[in-house]
Amino acid sequence: LILQNMGVNVSALVASLGVGSIAIALASKNVLGDVFASISISLDQPFKIGDYIEVGSITGNVENVGIKSTRVRRLTGEEVSIPNAKLMNAEIHNYARLHHRRDNIDVGVEYDTPKEVLKRIPEMLKEIARAEQGVEFIRCHFTKFGDSSLNFDLVIKSLSKDYNELLSRKESIMYKIFDQFSKEGIAFAFPSQTVYLRKE
Repeated sequence: LILQNMGVNVSALVASLGVGSIAIALASKNVLGDVFASISISLDQPFKIGDYIEVGSITGNVENVGIKSTRVRRLTGEEVSIPNAKLMNAEIHNYARLHHRRDNIDVGVEYDTPKEVLKRIPEMLKEIARAEQGVEFIRCHFTKFGDSSLNFDLVIKSLSKDYNELLSRKESIMYKIFDQFSKEGIAFAFPSQTVYLRKE
């Protein structure tokens, strides 16, 4: 306005500034998006440093939340930098905030297992799971006629959020299932085929 009042033609200058502003805005779009996403992460706190998270195909422990990106250390050792804007638009699984862990134990027995024995297996597995410390029994059913086995699905819940604890409890239950089946004479199934030969 001052230059214009002094009689200077500022049309070209205003046009140049307009074009330059557009160029700068386009160039800084991604950077500003990451900065605003960083602020959103700080306010919303979907995770914090040290949490074990999963974002798409990337899983690992959060090591740093920066202005432009968040760094995650994968279990294989490498560090992955994820743009904050991408994080805000992604589905984040935070395993550090689990209250418990749930898992399945698949048990397959041979097809020639008597029907009376099959009917006893769910209750047998239920008793084994309920006797395990730190585990809650969810359900157990005869679920499938497999290619080589009759399949049962045992679902348990570890009362600890520690994944290693879940594996330890699951391992203990599987040893007990093996012992109980051996005692009852129940055979575990394995992939097998029956071949019929015919003489022409």
